[in-house]
Amino acid sequence: MLLPWDYGVRNLQRRPLRTALTIASTTLAILLVLAVAAFVRGLSRTLGETGIEENVIVYLNGAERDLVRSQIPNRTPALLEASLQGIRRREGTSYVSPEINLSTVVKLASDLVQGEKALTRLGLLRGIMPAAFLVHREVAIVEGRAPGPGEVLVGRFVATKIGAEGLRVGDGVDFEGRHWNVSGIFAAPGTVYESEIWLNVEDLQRATRLEDVSCVVMTMESKEKIPDVQAFTRTRLDLELAAMSEREYYSELGKQYAPIRMLAWVMALLVWGGGLAGAANSMYASVAGRTAELGALQSIGFVRSALVLSLIQESSIVAAAATLGASAIALGFLNGFALNFTQGAFALRVDGTALLIGILTGVFLGILGALPPALRALKKPIAIAIAER
Repeated sequence: MLLPWDYGVRNLQRRPLRTALTIASTTLAILLVLAVAAFVRGLSRTLGETGIEENVIVYLNGAERDLVRSQIPNRTPALLEASLQGIRRREGTSYVSPEINLSTVVKLASDLVQGEKALTRLGLLRGIMPAAFLVHREVAIVEGRAPGPGEVLVGRFVATKIGAEGLRVGDGVDFEGRHWNVSGIFAAPGTVYESEIWLNVEDLQRATRLEDVSCVVMTMESKEKIPDVQAFTRTRLDLELAAMSEREYYSELGKQYAPIRMLAWVMALLVWGGGLAGAANSMYASVAGRTAELGALQSIGFVRSALVLSLIQESSIVAAAATLGASAIALGFLNGFALNFTQGAFALRVDGTALLIGILTGVFLGILGALPPALRALKKPIAIAIAER
């Protein structure tokens, strides 16, 4: 015979302070697991989903896939456009974007006032031409306009990347010995571009005295045309070029962060273990004071399995409340929160996968947290259990 459902609910109401503290501690454990899951999902999405399948990056062979180290002649974009078939075109405009990738120190107005005491802010620059907005079609200007001479376009997470409170249209930044005005802000959800500063490639060349570009990004008519570009770079040894799908390039870059993701999951496992221990301790304390009650229930005909299920029910209700609370907090405060990393910045992503991990954590905490103390309490003979106070 099973105990009534409301028996477990009433037991939770008998000790409201203990129940509230248990819910709070379990919520914290689940929230930490959700934070780790959101971190891994956000990082994986940013590096795994950046790029378009039809895009190909042509860079210096020997740069070890580091576009900052790559330098190819200015004539290369025109040479590629003339030599390759299958480049996407619209109204006579080719989807060919010569770009410069550069990492440099960025200074704000407040830094100029502080002088040597100012924080060192490392920013990521991308010199572009108008064709970049055709090639990187996931980029959309959400405020302001495209950069003109002496102006820059900043991604939504540039402030996070350089450690600033925020950048708005009209603000000024200094780098490479020149002052630049922010003409606009762009968004490119789920990509590394959102932590970059974009400006005219010729302006950047003049400021840095560079004569070359870092790479050429092209959009092909289909992804099946990318091997033709790779074959061209392999046959033209004099150009010293290499080519890779844009999606593959950032996926390979993401593999460098596999140890970080593994460490994050180890941390989540430790948090999960700590939460499980905390839930079990709470249930041990709760069951220890109810030994006589459990013995009395057995004496009137309730079997031990029914009592175990009732205790698991109580623990599961607590875990369910904690899971709902943790999920609400994660969606409200963690989702979209920007974090800095070496390749830029990315947003925590509390998606379906992260929520499922949080729910499973709550289920395990609810069941496994109650099972050991319940089994221990019910091992005692009925007469001894009733006699305990």
